[in-house]
Order: sequence, then C-alpha cells, then structure tokens
Amino acid sequence: MFPPLVVDPAVTAREAEYKAAHRSQHLLATHGIHTFDLLRNLGGDYEITTAVLSDNGRDYSWHALGRYAGGAALSIEVTASVHAEWSEGFDLYGDLGHVRLRCPFPFTRQASSVGFFDEASQAYAEPVFGDTDPYKRQVEAFARAIMAGTPATPSAGDGIEALRVVDAIRNAARTAGPA
Repeated sequence: MFPPLVVDPAVTAREAEYKAAHRSQHLLATHGIHTFDLLRNLGGDYEITTAVLSDNGRDYSWHALGRYAGGAALSIEVTASVHAEWSEGFDLYGDLGHVRLRCPFPFTRQASSVGFFDEASQAYAEPVFGDTDPYKRQVEAFARAIMAGTPATPSAGDGIEALRVVDAIRNAARTAGPA
C-alpha cells in the first residue's frame, strides 16, 4: 500500500520500543489526532471537561466530553485496536441540531459516515460521498496548495492544538481512573 521506506534500523527499533512502552499514548495520539483537528476545524476551539479510558489488555477506548466556547456540547470516541469494527468519531450537539461522524480505519479507504439533524426542519440527512480514498485526497490537496502557492492545511499550529486535546483527554482520563 505504501512505497518501501529506507530507514535506519536503529531508528526503527527506537520507534518500536516507544510504541510498545507507551501504547496507550501512541494510539490516542495517532488515532485521535485527526478527529480532534477536524472538530476544531468545524467549530473552533473547544475544551475537554471529562474523559475516561476503558482498556482490556491491548484494546483501548477513550470517551470524552467537551464544550465549545459558544456552549455546544461535544462527545468524542476514539477506539483503537479492538476486536470489532474500528472507529473514531464524534457527536456534536448544539441549538441548531446535531452532527455525527464516524470514520473507518483509513487503510480501508472507505468514506466516513456522517449524519446531520436540523432542528428547524426536524429532518435528518446522511450525505453520500464520491471519492473516498483519504490518502489520494490528502496528496491532491497538498499538491493544490503547492501549485497555488497557498498554505497547506492543516497547519503545524493546527497540529499543536490537536496535540493539546490529546493531552487534555489523557490527563482527564488519568484523573477519572479506570472505567
């Protein structure tokens, strides 16, 4: 699926050692980071108020609650390395309705499942997406930014903000104790 990489064996060994020693942190950061960034991109900055981690050996599921500055409630799930359908996603509840997003494991190259509930019309919609290959779409967006001379998105600053959410969820789950 990916071209072969030429990497120093010592670097590969250190990376594998880190992933094994810090599995929970690694999974939350590598799987949740995209969801956390998307939430910020859609609605602006938000805070995590509570979080729990449920684990069973090598299986992990984080559930966090948060709130946007405008008051919209936020529910986030990141479930990784489990013996079921892998998922990451969120539910966002506000005065105007509800948005639900579930993302399949990127290597499956499937479209995300998105649903919108509009309070005013009392209608629920689920858009159907065409081109669903996330890797192809990312490369195309990066190439467009280069060709147009515009900044690529997300930016490094966006990445830092998403990492702050990783830390907030990890710290809140640690404070809450085992689920």
